[in-house]
Amino acid sequence: MITLERVIEIGEIAINRDPREYPFGYFHGDNARVFMWFASEEELISHIAECAPVMFDLDASEAKDFGREVSQIFSGKAELSTENLASLNNVAKSFLFVEWWGTFEDLVSGTSKLAKDLRLSLRDDETDSPVLESELDDFVELIQRYGY
Repeated sequence: MITLERVIEIGEIAINRDPREYPFGYFHGDNARVFMWFASEEELISHIAECAPVMFDLDASEAKDFGREVSQIFSGKAELSTENLASLNNVAKSFLFVEWWGTFEDLVSGTSKLAKDLRLSLRDDETDSPVLESELDDFVELIQRYGY
């Protein structure tokens, strides 16, 4: 089983990754919310399934049940859909809430409330239009500190 120290280390790495290189992410937390970034949907889902039980101190039985339920949600196919997010949050409702998941591109040009809010935070002109190439570095910096 993975240790809490290793979970924290893995989490810090995922938080500090550049989403242009690790384009699959999720946004979660309580008082301090963070984005975590991964190379694939599978890696993101695996991270949640393996690390959340340790981070939130689930006992062995609860961790096993959570892993089984996550496996059932994805049934062998990782997909960061709205439906799967609702199912995951329902399964994890006593210890984890994922506010958003998707790709960096979703944040750059998508229509979700979080994507629009981020883009509004980026600019002084109160526009939520897609992020321009010239704004990408500032947008990545915003994402890395957003939610704290």
